[in-house]
Amino acid sequence: MEAIKGSLALDAMGGDMGPLEVVEGLKIALNNGAGKLTQDPILVVGREDELIPALRSVGLQDDPRVRVIHAEEVIGMDEKPMNALKKKKGSSMLVALDLVKAGDAKAILSCGNTGSLMGGGTIKLRPLDGIERPALATIIPSLKQPFVLLDAGANPESTPTHLMQNAILGSNFARAVLAIPKPRVGLLTIGTEEGKGGERIQETHRLLKEIGDVLELSESRVCQI
Repeated sequence: MEAIKGSLALDAMGGDMGPLEVVEGLKIALNNGAGKLTQDPILVVGREDELIPALRSVGLQDDPRVRVIHAEEVIGMDEKPMNALKKKKGSSMLVALDLVKAGDAKAILSCGNTGSLMGGGTIKLRPLDGIERPALATIIPSLKQPFVLLDAGANPESTPTHLMQNAILGSNFARAVLAIPKPRVGLLTIGTEEGKGGERIQETHRLLKEIGDVLELSESRVCQI
């Protein structure tokens, strides 16, 4: 059997608009140079009988930068995450996660059920050492430069330790993706003065100041906003 090797596992069945919308986005990304980042193709995961016509419609059916990986099942947007993870092991999302777990792809991209993606990623890929929970990162535009907001909805309740870990994840994401060499870490609370907010916020602020050197930040760059 031919070995599978890809730069990215793309869950083409996830999302509200179906695989055609995902494939059209893939076409735009490839036209903007995404295919030049690696020699490995993008693994497009989903139902072949839907993906092949969709790829044909945008002119990618024979593109060497794209390879289709068949997955019969789809996790719906309204499905409960744990039920979906147990009952739909052949879904496009879980097949894509398995490709990353096996080392056949470097990352997964999905517009599908967020809870299933976070739960499946935690179970199959495991968090980084020292990080207890995954977090959703959203890039927010601003007048000067974009910034990273964590957590954007994965965890409704977070401890000071979780918030500190989010700061570590977010600062490194800002370096790697936004090319900000020394990110400024801000703790969202009810005011800029130290001492504002409840016990959880005050303890988080103390932890952030303690790890300023680890984050390669000066104390003045850890603030409340």
